[in-house]
Order: sequence, then structure tokens, then C-alpha cells
Amino acid sequence: SGFNTVVWSPSTGINDPTSLSPVFSPASTTTYVVYGTDVNGCSGTETVTITVLSAPVVSAGDDMIACGNAVTLTATGPSGSSFAWNNGQNTASVSVNPSVTTTYSVTVTDPSGCVASDSVTVFVPIMFTGGNRSICKGNSTNLLASLSNYPGSASNLSYSWTPGTGLSNTAVSNPTASPNVTRSEEHTSELQSLSRTSYAVFCLKK
Repeated sequence: SGFNTVVWSPSTGINDPTSLSPVFSPASTTTYVVYGTDVNGCSGTETVTITVLSAPVVSAGDDMIACGNAVTLTATGPSGSSFAWNNGQNTASVSVNPSVTTTYSVTVTDPSGCVASDSVTVFVPIMFTGGNRSICKGNSTNLLASLSNYPGSASNLSYSWTPGTGLSNTAVSNPTASPNVTRSEEHTSELQSLSRTSYAVFCLKK
């Protein structure tokens, strides 16, 4: 332009309205006018329009529960976008199988170069049954199944104890056990592999 001194207008969204090379950061598309004067005292104006593109609308999907198996996470963004997950994968859909509750984030870059991110948590529940115990023959004991790292309400869970022999109710979290013999088996639940004397519990999402 040949200007020696300048004043930019409007001054909003500019780091220095008197700079020959200011940094623009308008909140919305804005046309700026620069009023300049050269070394000879001649003045003039020029304009520049800064177009602000909308950030892409991005979703990493809803939080999920992994029950010892792989789950698929699917991110969405504008057509033609690129995807970068924090686990190193670079496709919209990725398969994960975490051993502990893990939050995954995805960064999406649209064709215009605008970037947005979102995250999704994969919960890995852990089953607790209070451990083994001993009782005298003919007596009973109360069992209790509980679940940690489960994001929902306990009312959304159903229970299935096995074997059912000697249990007051196989479909509750806290049955009374009155076994006549001791048997040791290893049972696999949908949420956790358990090795317990006499009883194992399956805790399932309804």
C-alpha cells in the first residue's frame, strides 16, 4: 500500500489498530478499512474482509459400556473432514477394547481447515461380591453384588446368581445363601470374570 502510518477501523478484533501488519481475530465476518498516510503526507484508504467460518459440528457419540469386549466408536463431522483420535487412529469409526474406564477424544478438521473436538467415555464396570466366606453347615449368609465404574442407575441392572441351589432368590443383588455343600467353579459374567466358591453372579444391563 505504501502507507507509512495507518489506522484500522473498526478497531475490534485487531490486536493493534495502528499496526501496518496487525493480527485479526474478529468474532464474525468483518470488513476492515485502513486509513493510511505515506511519507509525503498523501493519504488513502483500502479495505480487507476477514471471513470467519463456522467451526464444524462434531460428535464423538454417546458414552458406552464395554463388557470385556471391543466396542466401536463413531465420530461425525462435515463431509470431507479428517479425523484424529487420541489413541492414534485416523478414521471416523474406531474399535477399542479398554481394560479400564477410558475417555477417548477426537479432533475433526473440515475441508476449510476449521477444527473442533469432542470426547466419549467407555466405562468398564467392575463387579464386587464381597469375597469368599465360611459358614457352619445348616446356617445361611447374605450375599451382596455391587458394581463400580457403572455410569447408570442400579435400578437399570438385573442380576443372575449361579448355581441357584441354596439361594433365596437368584435375581436380586443380595440373596440369602444356605448351601449344603461347597463347590468351586469359575463362571464368566458379561461384565466381569469371577472365580468364587459356591456362587458367581451375572450383573447385566436391562
